Amino acid sequence: MLINYFEHISILVKNKHVEEDIIKDSFKTIFINTYTLLKPYIDNSQEASRKIWLNFECLAEKWSKEK
Repeated sequence: MLINYFEHISILVKNKHVEEDIIKDSFKTIFINTYTLLKPYIDNSQEASRKIWLNFECLAEKWSKEK
């Protein structure tokens, strides 16, 4: 459920329905920590369905590089 929630937030950011800076200020640490912790699970799930959680993955990786 948490990954799905972050995926939905990532889609809102991607489509500019919410300001990325506001979401980043609120969620950056938990996005990155959750992504890092669950990356093996996400990778395994993507083997079956490549399109799953891509927006969350892209946003978490983008923010990780901005440290």
